[in-house]
Amino acid sequence: MRVLPNSVTRSEHGDPFRAGRQVIGEEEARPIYLFSTDSPLRDMTGNFEAMALYAGQGAGLIDSIPSAAERLNTIVDEATRALGITQEAAPNEGAVREFSSPACLMHEVSDAHMGYVVKYALTLFLKELLEAERAGARVTRESARAAGPGPFADLLRTVPRDEARWCRMLLCQLKALGEKPSSETGAFYGKAMAIADLRERMNFLNRGQGWVVRRLRENLPRVHDRDLHASLCEMLQSHQANIALVNVFG
Repeated sequence: MRVLPNSVTRSEHGDPFRAGRQVIGEEEARPIYLFSTDSPLRDMTGNFEAMALYAGQGAGLIDSIPSAAERLNTIVDEATRALGITQEAAPNEGAVREFSSPACLMHEVSDAHMGYVVKYALTLFLKELLEAERAGARVTRESARAAGPGPFADLLRTVPRDEARWCRMLLCQLKALGEKPSSETGAFYGKAMAIADLRERMNFLNRGQGWVVRRLRENLPRVHDRDLHASLCEMLQSHQANIALVNVFG
């Protein structure tokens, strides 16, 4: 490792992205710039004291521990001088400057910024689920009446009770959001009731419940409200259990 005198520095003006940046060393013809993260290596030459020293001598150069406000003021002052900006009135010494963009606190950050679904999209999702649950409840309720007595009919009476429960939950959640719940029944109802064979109809119902499961899995990670998230998780588990029950009779 060969150390050159501290005065051996140059600037590159040919590259517009590097123009004016001070070169303090080289590594196999690669320039090392002042304030870069390159630390001294065996095959480097140049002003090692000006390079990034992550331990040892770098710590010894610290002669003060200013506050964050003092450090920010120093940075602003240096930037002002470097850019040639004049200030009509200098702030009081030690005063903290007001910056154009105040720091954000976590409770002030929007749901969209954090990756959560926004209210409008959440409302559409809940209405979509409500229409699907309402359709499923009607299909199983009417199918149970047509099935007559027996284990299969008992199953058909169990599923609509769950569907009705989730309809009530979705209605309450939409009202809590200040939204008017949908009064529509999903198109799934008509498609399912067009299937005459009850077992085939229930297999079709299972595919519909599988769709609800997929939609819940897709959106649950983006639901911020804890109570709603817990209710939708329970709804997901209920649909998975019902799918398994219907499969037994499939």
